[in-house]
Order: sequence, then structure tokens, then C-alpha cells
Amino acid sequence: MIRIIRLKNALVLKITTVMVVIFCLVYWYRYQENQTNRIQGQQTVTQSVLIYPDNIKYSDDSFYGIGTITDTGKQIMVYGSDAKRVKRYSKPIIMNVSGVVQPFDEARNFNQFDAKEYYESMSVYSRLTVKQLNSVEVQRRFSIIDSLHYLRMLMLKYTNQLPHPLNLYASSLFLGVMDNSFNDELSGVKTLGLIHLFSISGLHVFYIVNLLKMILGLFRVTREKTRWATLIFLPTYFVIAGSSIGLMRSILTVEIGIIALMLKKRLTSLDVFSITLMANLLIDPEMLLQFGSQLSYALAFGLIYTNKMRPLKQTVMMNLVSLPFIIYKLFQWHALTMLANYLVIPIFSALIMPMILIAVITYPIAGWFSSVVAFILNSFDAAVNWLGALPGQINFGKPNLYIATLLLIMTLVVIDKVSFKRVSLILCMYLITFMYIHYPLQGEVSFFDVGQGDSILIREPFNHSITMIDTGGKLQFGRR
Repeated sequence: MIRIIRLKNALVLKITTVMVVIFCLVYWYRYQENQTNRIQGQQTVTQSVLIYPDNIKYSDDSFYGIGTITDTGKQIMVYGSDAKRVKRYSKPIIMNVSGVVQPFDEARNFNQFDAKEYYESMSVYSRLTVKQLNSVEVQRRFSIIDSLHYLRMLMLKYTNQLPHPLNLYASSLFLGVMDNSFNDELSGVKTLGLIHLFSISGLHVFYIVNLLKMILGLFRVTREKTRWATLIFLPTYFVIAGSSIGLMRSILTVEIGIIALMLKKRLTSLDVFSITLMANLLIDPEMLLQFGSQLSYALAFGLIYTNKMRPLKQTVMMNLVSLPFIIYKLFQWHALTMLANYLVIPIFSALIMPMILIAVITYPIAGWFSSVVAFILNSFDAAVNWLGALPGQINFGKPNLYIATLLLIMTLVVIDKVSFKRVSLILCMYLITFMYIHYPLQGEVSFFDVGQGDSILIREPFNHSITMIDTGGKLQFGRR
């Protein structure tokens, strides 16, 4: 706001005012929608739900996934137990089920994952526990979205045939599927903060777009038609690749850049970033509530101001930008994160990603190359997991929201002009924050709901003593 006022540009001020009014109207509409769609208590229902097999996840004999109620068009999370009956379908299916609909459980403790808040940010307000699966049938009429989900399911089956761990990389990078096997196989990626390579940075969009341009170039398609083809292709790829927030940012950025070229309008990186953010907020106002969205936009913003720095300096600054978000949401950070990003990102961008893309495409005619790439990926996994297993995990704790915001602002100040004084100041701020969290000046009494009664944690100032009182299970009087 200060920057807009200091520009002293009447047109910019008018556009900003109009956009603020539009955002307020969109937020008001979404708020009213949230209040209308929320349910109270449990309801026994029998209804039909449209669900895409590519969105269903399986655990032993059970399944769960987000579906759409055919009568109302509202989204709902479905939990069922007859996994074998559902797993054989590839096309969109309509399940007629009898079960119990209820709201998501709210977080019962501070800093606990809040399922209700998370799913409401995706316009899912209730969950359906299936008691009886009455019937399952394939959807007869296919829309464009239905066809894209069917295509995604076929591609998932194709990637599952690839050698391990190439199959995990292909499905996570290009189809947006990261299940438990991914987390087990690539534990070092999560520990060292490299997960942005798979779901946030949008690196795969860059390669997909360049592959499309190369294919069209072989057929001597004009530049203008190539741009139109890219504009049409990217929204379809958004559905195929899992429709994540990080992917939406990447695709919107590319599309806005192409539109600007077609209109012969010169936009700076900051202009494209700002328009992307506004468009994303209009499409999904609650997306900034999600950690992945916050981190994605923070890293994109940091890239704008560090693109002229040397690689080592840029890596350090980018990690400093993400650090306030990480410690506020995840409460921990690995001391080798900066080193891992500096070493891995160039290798991943220049070597790993192109090899994966080529191996996936050529697998039917050159399976030997896929096996070679799988062997290289195994070695890469081992190296990253070994690095992540080294000592250096810092349980920082959760700072106050105002402190985290202040750390972010100070990071941007350091990026603007790196000096010994500013770097020393931000390091001292992190140290003081860490000491205050682990050695508080005041005592604390906390109650934990662990599902079978409350536990009580008593901390004295400076952690002179920490006492845990377990109250045991809930008493049931009048029962044997």
C-alpha cells in the first residue's frame, strides 16, 4: 500500500481500489457460502456421489477421496471399506451409498493439524463414512473434466509400470501424486526441505512447456499458434497434474507471460507475480491459508529479488525467505538445508528432471534407458537420505505470528542490501526467538486432549522443571 501511494500514479491507485472492492465482494460471497454449507451434528443419508478414481487413495481394504454429491453439486470427503470393489475402475464412477455425514473434527490442541480448516479451504465441508456401498457404476456422460481425470488415471497406471523409483518420481512430478511410499522412499527430501522441487517450484511446468514447443517446432508450427496451443494445453495439464496450489501459480505465471507477449505489453517479473497473485486470489480466495501456497508465493517473490545474485548467495537468501514460514508451520529446520539446496537444485534441474522426462516418454521402446535412470535415481535417493540422516535437525519451536512476520520483513531488508550489520541483526533475532521459546520467562500450564482424557504439562520459568501429569482414561460410571 505504501509503495502504491508513493508511486503517485492515479491509474494505479484507481485499479488498486477497484481490485480491493472486488476482493472484498469475493471474500463476502465465499464467507456466506461457507456458513451455508456447514452442517451441524451427524446425519444418516443415502445418496449418490461422483468420484474420480485418480483422486482415490487406498489403505489396506479401505479407501477415501473427495467426491461430488450428484444432487447438490457439493464436494464431500468419502471414507469407505470396500476397496477391492472400487479399485478396479479407471473411469469416473457414481457410487450410491448409505452412511453417516458429519463435519470434520476441529483441532483439539494448540498447533495440532486442523482438518476442518484445511478441507474448508478446498470447499469441502463434511465427510461421509460409508456404511453400505449399494451400487457402483461408470458415469455415462463424460464432460471435459471427466475425460481429463480418466486420462490422468490411465497415466497413473502407466507410471506404475515404470522401474522403481522412477515410478515415484514420474507420478509425483508430472501427476501430483505423493503417497506414503514417496515419503518412505524420499525421507531425506522432506527432512532437507527439498520437497519444493516436486510440488511447489513448478519446475516441471517449465520442462513440459519446452517439450510442447519442441514438438510443435518439429512440425514447423508458427510461434503465434504455439502460444495459443500452450494457452489451451496448460489448463488441461493443471487437471492432469493434480490441481495443486503451487501448480496453479506456475501455470498462471506462464499464461500471463504469454498473454502479455501476444498483446505486446511489456511486463516486469514483479508485474507478472502481482497479476498471478490477484488472479489466484479471485479463483481461490482461501488458498493463502495453505502452507504450500504461502511457501510457493514467498519463494517466487524471493526469486524476483535474488535473480541477479550468484548461485551460492541466492541459495542462502532463498532459504532465509522460506525459514519464517517453515518454523512457524513445521516448527523445525535442518542445518544442512542450505547446503542441500545448493548442491541438489542444479543437479536436479539440469540432469535429473530431463532424464526422468525422457525415460517416461521412451519407456515403451527403450526400457533399458528407464532402468538406467532408475539406477541413477536410487543412487540419488541414497545420497539425499544419507545427508538428511546426518545430525543437524533443529527443533526450533513455533514463534509468535508477529515475530515470524518481523523475521520475514527483516529477511527482505537483508536481501535489499546485504551488510554485516543486517545479517548479524537477523541472526540475533533468530537466536533470541529460539531462546525465548525454549527458556520462557513465564511459567506455563497446558492441557492436552489425547483422546482418553486430558494430560497436563507444567513448565516453570526458564524450564527449571517440566512436569507431565497423565490423568488417565475417561471414567464410565454405571457400566461394567
